[in-house]
Amino acid sequence: MGRTHGDQTVLDTSRSGETLLGQGILNEAILAFNRRRTPDTLWPEVACQLPLVAPVLRVQIVARQDDQWRSVAAFVGKTLASRRVALPGAYRAPAHARWLSLQDAAELGDLGGWIADDPAVDSILVVPFPSERKGVALLGMPKLSSADRKLVTPLLAVFMVHAAMAFDVAVAMEQQAKLRQELALARDAAEAALVAKAEFITSMSHEVRTPLNAVIGMTGLLMDTELTAEQRDFARTIRHSGDALLNVVNDILDFSKLDADKVQLERRSFAIHECIERAIELVASRAEDGDVELGYFVDADAPVAVVGDSLRIGQVLTNLLSNAVKFTAHGEVAVSVRSLRNSSAGHELEFSVRDTGIGIPAARLTGIFDAFAQVDAATTREFGGTGLGLAICAKLIRLMGGRIWAESDGVPGKGSAFRFAVTFPAAPAPDLAHFDEVQPLLRGRKAAVLCVHEATRATLCQQMQVWGVHAYPVEDLREAVGLTRTHRFDVAIIEVAPPATAEAADLATQLFRQWPAPRPPLVALSSLSRVRGVSKHFAHVLAKPTRRAQLHDGLLAALGAPLKQRAMSREWNAFDPSLGKSTKMRVLVAEDNPVNQRVLSAMLKRFGYAADIVATGTQAIEALQKTPYQLVLMDVQMPELDGLQATARIRAELPADRQPRIVALTAEGLDGDRERCLRAGMDDYCPKPVHVEQLGQVLRTAAAALED
Repeated sequence: MGRTHGDQTVLDTSRSGETLLGQGILNEAILAFNRRRTPDTLWPEVACQLPLVAPVLRVQIVARQDDQWRSVAAFVGKTLASRRVALPGAYRAPAHARWLSLQDAAELGDLGGWIADDPAVDSILVVPFPSERKGVALLGMPKLSSADRKLVTPLLAVFMVHAAMAFDVAVAMEQQAKLRQELALARDAAEAALVAKAEFITSMSHEVRTPLNAVIGMTGLLMDTELTAEQRDFARTIRHSGDALLNVVNDILDFSKLDADKVQLERRSFAIHECIERAIELVASRAEDGDVELGYFVDADAPVAVVGDSLRIGQVLTNLLSNAVKFTAHGEVAVSVRSLRNSSAGHELEFSVRDTGIGIPAARLTGIFDAFAQVDAATTREFGGTGLGLAICAKLIRLMGGRIWAESDGVPGKGSAFRFAVTFPAAPAPDLAHFDEVQPLLRGRKAAVLCVHEATRATLCQQMQVWGVHAYPVEDLREAVGLTRTHRFDVAIIEVAPPATAEAADLATQLFRQWPAPRPPLVALSSLSRVRGVSKHFAHVLAKPTRRAQLHDGLLAALGAPLKQRAMSREWNAFDPSLGKSTKMRVLVAEDNPVNQRVLSAMLKRFGYAADIVATGTQAIEALQKTPYQLVLMDVQMPELDGLQATARIRAELPADRQPRIVALTAEGLDGDRERCLRAGMDDYCPKPVHVEQLGQVLRTAAAALED
């Protein structure tokens, strides 16, 4: 128990168990204020709890704030006091608990006098608390024996240590709560900015792609007409400028999607050589305008097909090829693929795009894959570009778990090589896998390949050797004639470089004169669609760049094989007017832009289809209720009722036997657009600007579905 001093109970150590009693009271007090979670409410709670631990008459808690000592809580009797005086500025808190007599309390200034106002106060105990905001508790104590002081002092010191810890925790929690609130506000602001950015990009994409659809579509139609050489050059320039602007828009969209982690990779089986051929075809016209030869080589150890995102691999290859052609005035640009490693994880393949262009200084190779990076300002002025292409390539390859790098010594003419390596799971051979096997009709045949460019010779020879053809690459006429003395060839492929049609005729004539009988059939290889004036010398004409299917069918055609034996793959012209004759379809175009209406109508007419035109989704529904259309080309953004809403109503309102095939036309070009359109009930997707090849594929797919 304790003894009485005035009206206060004082702890006494004369009886056993008092220390345990004091510790129990201390624990209860600590638990009480530990439940307080804000700094503002904690110190008053501490002041109220101190008299429970020891016979404290008055309490003043003072903390260091803004380099000054300020009272934060005061207690007198059984209530909190409103005492808010401060310690002298020169005051220094003791390192340990310290007892002051009333005579020594002068150093506490007004606080010492206030605490001593209670007549029962005999001395003042100064207890520091180890907090980031250093402070002290000034405690007015009754007269205690030395034994009582020894008991009280550590209890109060421990109590203040726990109080300081609770205060620091409360401050930290308050700061964390504030930080969480700030982070939440920043997150909301960032998300709002991303939404605004996406909406802006979508809107700009639509606004730019819509007129581009007219520019690219109309120039495609124009170039399919009879033009003079000068007019064709003008049209080609317009088309290339439109394609260049479209590439800029696509780069910005792709970079934005990658930057926001919105790109999702597909996992589908694809043939490697087909992916490369598609990429080469996309840059072929620009290479033809210059003096650049395109070719590719796939290592024999590489698999025929792998599982991955062929569109993204093709995008990277197209970007690298486009750059290579842009920076190569004349010479060669070649793609090669080799197998680095084959393990349970899959095939690690290295793709390489090598050119003979201006090269890149070694010092510039480090940051070449950074966004908006160019070799130098002069490069940007001379060749143009956004500086995003290589950054997009790097992001895509890293997203696939691969790596990308560049090699060059900066010597013009030696060019540079861009390489990337990705590991792909193996895939079953695709339907066209027999292109990579020995062909019975070609096995054992001998072919001379007369091409000036090494890349073209290597590509053709490699492809033919896979089929069992003995291919002999030759560089000029003299070498070709020399080989005829020791070899009997079954066929000869001769490269004809435009505009040297007269030279081609002369070359063919010389071969016919000097080649011993029986002369082999000749196959012309040219970037021209046909070679005028020399057709009588050539059994077949191959256009560059040459796909494997075209080469296969061309060889068999020159050798006189029946059509059914050489039709291994169906090749389509840009415009195939026979399509509309072979498969009758009623076509409806729902498009609100008058210029795009004209473009689509003219394109469809070239394919043999006369389309009806409506300008809104509502009009499309009304037209379908009156006429059984088999195909609807539906613009996604239209007034009154957009394409997605119109499709939903068509699927809900029309009977099953009147349901058309609906193809989305959209100029937004963002990831997820295709899935969004398919979820709305559409059957296919065609982004704007609509290219002839894309529209042709849409029509052929619709025709095949109609026949089924």
